[in-house]
Amino acid sequence: MKKTSFREKLIEVRTSKGLTQTEVANLCNISLRTIQRIESGTVTPRAYTIKQISEALGFDFFKAYDDPDTYTKKETKTKNIFLSSIEFVKDLFNLKTNTMKKVSILSSFCFLIATSIFLFTYNSNAQSSKQFERKLKITSESELITPVKVAFTDDLTFEDLTQIKKDLLNKGITVEYKKLEFDKNNKLQAIGCFVDCNDGFNGYFFTNYLNGNRKYGFYRDYDINSSSPFGTGSLRKTIVLDVGHGGRDGGSFSKGFQEKEITLQIANKIKTLSKGNEDIEIFLTRSSDEFITLNKRVEFINALKPDYVISLHIASSGLEEMDGFNFFTNNKNKLKKESTTITEKFVKSISKKLKVNTIQNMNSHLLKHVECPATLLEIGYLSNSEDYDLLTSKKGQNKIATTIFEALKEIN
Repeated sequence: MKKTSFREKLIEVRTSKGLTQTEVANLCNISLRTIQRIESGTVTPRAYTIKQISEALGFDFFKAYDDPDTYTKKETKTKNIFLSSIEFVKDLFNLKTNTMKKVSILSSFCFLIATSIFLFTYNSNAQSSKQFERKLKITSESELITPVKVAFTDDLTFEDLTQIKKDLLNKGITVEYKKLEFDKNNKLQAIGCFVDCNDGFNGYFFTNYLNGNRKYGFYRDYDINSSSPFGTGSLRKTIVLDVGHGGRDGGSFSKGFQEKEITLQIANKIKTLSKGNEDIEIFLTRSSDEFITLNKRVEFINALKPDYVISLHIASSGLEEMDGFNFFTNNKNKLKKESTTITEKFVKSISKKLKVNTIQNMNSHLLKHVECPATLLEIGYLSNSEDYDLLTSKKGQNKIATTIFEALKEIN
């Protein structure tokens, strides 16, 4: 009989009920990332997780697998440990069990718990050192899925390429250099490379001439909703829109509108405009109403290594006459010169369509700690009547999104 794994049965039950992975995660009160990893076969769930899923979906996965042939070895072990633990507890609290037997059971039970904790800690440490660090597109407050982008440029040496290959292998991605040419200074000039992400995505790219104006390499976006999960060859400019606030942090508000909602609506419009564009690829730090810590946002951005970051916010003031776009940089950012140069170009472009104010310095945690050029942009004032109409209307949001996107295209 063909063995059916738990993940296969979960997919079968989920699809039969017409549920998405996100809906299952919400029903089970566990993270979307956990459901994705179970269904992809990356991890084997613990018995408690199987119990949660069984109760949420109204399907007894343990009972469905009474036939031992339907278990994989790992799932058989998981089930046996779970059922044995239940019998220990039942016997321990059974008043008819004699005292010595209770002592024996209690000792065994404590030993079992201690052993389980040790094995779980060991396995977790072992897996974390081997598995690819996929953090960053936000799926929950504490969990991110990180896209991977590797660009091969004309300043790399053979030693750099060796290290890149080693680092990617540790993350589960295999690269095989088919062609390498270097100049007299041992800098990379031409490359041909096969990339295998070992998850069904692979491809080949090559170029006979590298220069600083064009990047060649590959990217892998692990977000299940990504319209372009994998690509090789000439890479597009990567821009991150840090969508301000979210979840319990609503930001500024006025007449029923919250900053967190407006920034997300405009960010999504900008991302939509970028689809199909051959020069720009946009990532968001959050794609729904979720609270994401500043440290997580910085971690996401630095892992992605984008060309530029814009943190979107909305201003509010006790002075109703205050209006227009505010631009901020941080003079402690490692690339403060580049940040200022790009922001100045950004201001010049946006000023053609909308009112802009002077560039200021801001002591922002995100602006300070991201390892790329960055600007914090306040797209108007909710406290100003004209800006309010612009920010809260569909027509106004479209104008803001189009103006920002056109400005991004002009940045070299």
